[in-house]
Amino acid sequence: MSAKQVLRGLLGQNKYDRLRFFRSDAKERKNNKEILSLRENNLQYKDMYKGKRCFILGNGPSLKDVNLSSLSDELVFSVNNFSQVKNYKDARPDVHLWMDLSFFQMREDQKYDEAIMMENFRRIAELNPICFVPYECSEYVHAKKINEILNVNYLQPLVALGDQERLYTDIAKPISGFTTVVQYAILVAMYMGVEEIYLLGCDSTNIVSVLNCAQNISNDNMHAYDNDDVNERYKKLIDEWGMARIFYDQYLLFLGYEKLFEACTAKKIKLVNCSTRSIISGIPRKALNEVLEEKTV
Repeated sequence: MSAKQVLRGLLGQNKYDRLRFFRSDAKERKNNKEILSLRENNLQYKDMYKGKRCFILGNGPSLKDVNLSSLSDELVFSVNNFSQVKNYKDARPDVHLWMDLSFFQMREDQKYDEAIMMENFRRIAELNPICFVPYECSEYVHAKKINEILNVNYLQPLVALGDQERLYTDIAKPISGFTTVVQYAILVAMYMGVEEIYLLGCDSTNIVSVLNCAQNISNDNMHAYDNDDVNERYKKLIDEWGMARIFYDQYLLFLGYEKLFEACTAKKIKLVNCSTRSIISGIPRKALNEVLEEKTV
């Protein structure tokens, strides 16, 4: 039995996770003094939208079913390549997140065309939302002067989700790591004091793309926008990761939704999935038109 296993047995999983978390945080702050100020900058957003409801827009194909102009007076969170969605400006997003390092040329297994990404940054900048990106990208953001056109803020995922018994949700400190940007958006909404969170276009159908690629079946209609290089990217991902790691990643994806629903419930925050074709389980479903009608009653 290893020393880690002995310590876990003595402390229990919850205390062991907390010990790892605070040790990692202390090491990070010692080696990178800048991270403390980047994190503390997020204090300004604490309870910023207290008592309000928000809509988090994933980029799954079911987002095509949504009339984005119906959300123009709502609090909206968008993510990733949302600027490629038809009529994206109609949603008027207030908050936008990019959390995949591949958007910032920082992953070898997946990379986006840099020119296309810079155009995406510029399109989102026209809408002037509050933006969040991983803290590891700060050097790239400044080198490319992205911070001069966007209101850029930083999140520090430090501890992988795994089977932890608790989530770290204070975005002014290190937070739990997730496998999808939508889950980070939920975390930010919670921190901002939102009391009702509705998911749209959160289909979690990426696993379908992976399985199709593994069988040399072309992927169509996998996003709310015209397909990019999804086939090429997923084929490379299969070669780099292997199916075991890919399926474990999918396990963490759905585990993340379960744990976030538990965390929201504990804080009396309503988390509802309004996506019409989602495979996410464990989160209550509701039709968008019913939610929108509630506001007018």
